[in-house]
Amino acid sequence: MTDMREPLTLAFHRARVHADDLRPEPPHAGDTETTLAPADFVDYRDAVGDYAATFDAAEREARRRKQAGFSPIEREALDRARKLISVASDSGATAAERQAAYKKARAELDGLIDVPPLAAERLERQIAGELERGRGD
Repeated sequence: MTDMREPLTLAFHRARVHADDLRPEPPHAGDTETTLAPADFVDYRDAVGDYAATFDAAEREARRRKQAGFSPIEREALDRARKLISVASDSGATAAERQAAYKKARAELDGLIDVPPLAAERLERQIAGELERGRGD
């Protein structure tokens, strides 16, 4: 679901951005509900429906294809990166081992898959959290 060369994945990410752009502002302090014009509500509802439909289609295609679009060498790199990410998030490994594994995983994935910035940020926060917890090792 991160390969932007895949049209269904690209459509999913575009639909997500469109729905986010139409999301109503949260209520202001003291207000109990958001006021939204009926036409804006319809646009937002339709955008969220498109977002859900494109997510389902992209997820089904991703599950169907899995790693079929990658060469054997690329699949080996993905497998190495998967194992390295596992080490990077393993609380039993030392902080130095986790940090080294994370850097190696990033190198394995560089140029192989396009990780959306939000996903990369979440992964980095997760790994950083594991590193922080491991500093007391």
